[in-house]
Amino acid sequence: MTHKRIKPAFKFWFQIGDNYVFGEGAYELLEQIREKKSISAAAKVTGMSYRYAWALIKEAEEHLGEPLVKAQKGGKRGGKTEITEAGLSLLGKYKRLKELMAEVCKKELPKN
Repeated sequence: MTHKRIKPAFKFWFQIGDNYVFGEGAYELLEQIREKKSISAAAKVTGMSYRYAWALIKEAEEHLGEPLVKAQKGGKRGGKTEITEAGLSLLGKYKRLKELMAEVCKKELPKN
């Protein structure tokens, strides 16, 4: 009998009360916004519609009570979007927890 190697997988998100605030999709979106300086470009890379991306950001901001992005409208040079300090903090917390959980999974799974 061939033994198939199993590996752990996990999903997690932040919530306030019972309300979803921030998870993998929002994390990837904010990371792309940080890199591309554009919600539109970030939405495209993550496979989200622009409208959905904005709704995801606005919902998180509403629950947190503070902005995660600061957007400047276009003009001759085009617009640009930056991540706020609150957004950067949330990105850092999510990334650290994700790395910690991945490390725990790696250590706890017996080798086959």
